[in-house]
Amino acid sequence: MDLLALLTNVYLLSFIPSIALSFFYYFLAVSLALSPVKKEAKEPEYTPFVTIQIPVYNDEIIGKSIKACLELDYPKDKYEIVVADDSTDPEVIKQIDQYAGNPMVKIVRRNNREGFKAGALNNAMKYSKGEIIVIFDSDFIPPKDFLKRAISHFKDPKVAVVQGRWRFFNLDENMVSIFASLSVLAYQYLVYPAKDMVGTPLLSGSAVVIRRDIMEKVGGWTPHLKAEDMELGLRIISNGYKIVFDPELAAHCQAPFSLSSLVKQQMRWTYGGLEAFKTRAREVLNSKHLSPIQKAFLIFVVSLNFNYMLILFQLMLGLTLGILEILPFGQMWWVVAILGGGYFAGISYALANEGHPKLAPKGVLATLLLGVIISAANTYAILRFATGKELPWYVTKKHSSVPAKV
Repeated sequence: MDLLALLTNVYLLSFIPSIALSFFYYFLAVSLALSPVKKEAKEPEYTPFVTIQIPVYNDEIIGKSIKACLELDYPKDKYEIVVADDSTDPEVIKQIDQYAGNPMVKIVRRNNREGFKAGALNNAMKYSKGEIIVIFDSDFIPPKDFLKRAISHFKDPKVAVVQGRWRFFNLDENMVSIFASLSVLAYQYLVYPAKDMVGTPLLSGSAVVIRRDIMEKVGGWTPHLKAEDMELGLRIISNGYKIVFDPELAAHCQAPFSLSSLVKQQMRWTYGGLEAFKTRAREVLNSKHLSPIQKAFLIFVVSLNFNYMLILFQLMLGLTLGILEILPFGQMWWVVAILGGGYFAGISYALANEGHPKLAPKGVLATLLLGVIISAANTYAILRFATGKELPWYVTKKHSSVPAKV
C-alpha cells in the first residue's frame, strides 16, 4: 500500500468516531426535545445561612453583580456577600468600595494573586459564615429566586452541590458571542442532562451552590489549576457525594465578544479539563462510590476535548487529498455535515429552549466560520498539556454594562 492510499484509508477511518459523536448529539437533542424534564422548585424547608462569594479581577461589571445579589428573594439576615477582590484597576476598586458600608457585603483583598481564582476563593472562606456557599463569577446576574430554588435541593443530605445553568445576555452581539454562547449552551442543554442521568455532573465554576462542610471534607479548592471547578467536582463525586444539575436554576452572564478572548477562554477550558482529570484520575478510577458506567462516562466526556484535534486533522488531510485530486473537493460538504450535523441539531435545540430559534442559521454560520480557529487553538492547548508546558492564565474581558432586563 503506497503512502497516498494509506492516508486516504486513515482519513476515511477517522470519520468513525466523528459519526458516532454526531449521532450522540442527534440522539440527545431528539430524546430531550421529545421528553423534556423540568425539575420543579419547592420552597426550602429550612433557610440556612448562605455566603455568596464573588471572585473579581478588574471586571467593570462587578457592581451590577453585587447589586443583583443584594436583591435576592431570601431573608436578608440569612445571607452575606463576600467579594474576593484581586483587582488592580482603580476604577473597579472604587466601584466595589461603594458597597463597603453595606452590612451584608464584605470586601476581602490580598497582597498577591496566589492561586488565581481558587486562591481567592480559599482566602474568602476565612471570612465566610455560611453553611452553604454560592459562587458567582463577577459578570453573573442571578434572578431573584436563585437562592430559594437552589436551597430546596439540599433536603437530601447526600447532595453536596447544585449546579445551575448559564444564560447569556449578549448572545447575539456578534459572531464571536454567538459561537461562545452556543458552545456552552449546547453542552449544558445536551451533555449536562446526560451526565446528570448517569450521575456524574461536575462543577461549571459559577452559578454553583456548595454545602460547606462537604467541600471542606474533600479539601476545598486546589490552586494553580486552570479548571479548579472540574477538579473539585471529581473529588466530590469520588467521595460518594451527589452533584445535582438543575437546568431551571439559571443566571445570566456575558459571553466573550472578541476573538482573542474567545480563543484564550477555550484554550484555558480545554487545558484545564485535561489537567483536572489527570490530577484526580487515580481517585476517580479507584473510587468505590462510582460504577464502571460512571467512570467510563467521565472518561468519555474528557475525551471530547480530543475532537478538536480530530476535526483539524480531518480538514487538513481532506484539503490535501483534494489538492492532490485523490478525493474530490465536493466531499468537503459531506465532511462538514458529518462533523457538524449532530452539533448543529444540538445548538438548534438549545436556541429553541432559550427562545431564540431564529438564530439557528447564524449559529451554524458562526460555527463554520470560527470552528477551525477554535479547533487549532484547542489543539495547541492539548499539545502544551501533553508536553508538560504550562498554559498562561487568561482573564476574559467583559463589558461594563448589562441590558435593563436580563
